[in-house]
Amino acid sequence: MKTIVALDIETTGLNPERDAVIEIGAIRFQGKRIEATWQELINPGRPVPSFITQLTGINDDMLAGAPRFSSLATSLSEFVGDNPILGQNIAFDLSFLRKNGLFHDNLALDTYDLASVLLPTAGRYSLRSLASNLGVFPGTSHRAFDDAKTVHQVYLRLVEMVHELPLALVEEIVRIGSDIEWGAGSAFEEVLDLREKNEILSEAFEVFKPMGEAPSELLLPNEERQPLDVEDIAAILEPGGVFAKTFSGYEHRSQQITMLRAVTQALDESRHLIVEAGTGTGKSLAYLLPAFAWADKNNERVVISTNTINLQDQLFKDDIPAINRVMGTQYRGAILKGRSNYLCPRRLTALALTAGLILAAPGKGVLFAARIIGSVSAGKGATQVRVVSPSAFRLNGRSAAGRGAGFRPALFSGLPGVSTRPEPAVSAIAAHRKVGAFSGASAGVREEAIGRNGVTPQGASIAGAQSRVSPAVF
Repeated sequence: MKTIVALDIETTGLNPERDAVIEIGAIRFQGKRIEATWQELINPGRPVPSFITQLTGINDDMLAGAPRFSSLATSLSEFVGDNPILGQNIAFDLSFLRKNGLFHDNLALDTYDLASVLLPTAGRYSLRSLASNLGVFPGTSHRAFDDAKTVHQVYLRLVEMVHELPLALVEEIVRIGSDIEWGAGSAFEEVLDLREKNEILSEAFEVFKPMGEAPSELLLPNEERQPLDVEDIAAILEPGGVFAKTFSGYEHRSQQITMLRAVTQALDESRHLIVEAGTGTGKSLAYLLPAFAWADKNNERVVISTNTINLQDQLFKDDIPAINRVMGTQYRGAILKGRSNYLCPRRLTALALTAGLILAAPGKGVLFAARIIGSVSAGKGATQVRVVSPSAFRLNGRSAAGRGAGFRPALFSGLPGVSTRPEPAVSAIAAHRKVGAFSGASAGVREEAIGRNGVTPQGASIAGAQSRVSPAVF
């Protein structure tokens, strides 16, 4: 395992042309073994802006007797040597250091690039968020040496994840990035070299595998509709209810209870409902609780269509888990987004077969490609990926032959039954308690819509054959 230097800096601002370094922390390591450390406060020759002091805790008094950067440059250069430099968004740190004549030839490694491939569903990629996701205890944020220690630990956890990937997938990521320097390439290459000595590389990794058969357990609605108890559902949010007992700062909102009762009655009576409610009403819980109650009691799906992906993510990542924690339930949701959020396997395959996918921008294109195959493989066949920069790819008529030219055709084999166009979908969450297959839906609503039995496996429309009520718009 090669020697790497984890490095972090603190500065007076974001612009290397006019701002200055005020602290540097560095750790030279091989794997888990730390070889040496280096840390210094640096006098920038100017006052530290107040917002930087608030962020870092570093003030003018702390830097008054500190050395200038020029007097430390030789020491830092000797400490780092020609070893690769590791950091979180390392390009920022290197922009300041290279402005001062250091490390122009050192290989750069970036935990952000590595995490964006290995953790495709992470909500955030800040150093503290990555540390939390990976079980790393971070030190004091925005202090150079503590951040360098966190970067080291995060890197080790991410490399462990690379070791757990299929060997052919690691080889594929190395191949598409072989001709381009990017922040995670060296990590994948080192793991590949190590594993190839002990493992036999199988056939080419297939990103888009057949989706398999539909779940054997289908969701069948009850023959007789079971009415909801409005008072029981309202009691969940009333003073003394389960939410009030769970959250010490819980605030009872009468408008929320009024809306919850109205939604519950609308579901019960198979009628439309339009509600105008301002910010802070607590609308999400006011329709989620009745929706889950209906789905659970009548064994039916409920579709909630949102006007924004942000609200959709809030419901799926925050509100539904919160309901399960408070109520001790195991309600489940499936998430569908607009068609522009999905990758069409056949179109991508056609590009690879006919013209080849050529990386247009150093680093960005290979990161985009690695995210595609990493995201799709992590989803076990799902075709939704977090597209960061589709424009990073361009076509120039070259074939996909050669290690760095693009995706090989074998990568996208095994696609029976996949549509030649992206699967249609609305921004929706289908709340249900059993697994159900969804391929799409259509809805003519503007804000948030909720309807029973809205999506069939064929994805015809919200008003399905078994639906008793059209969507109610909030």
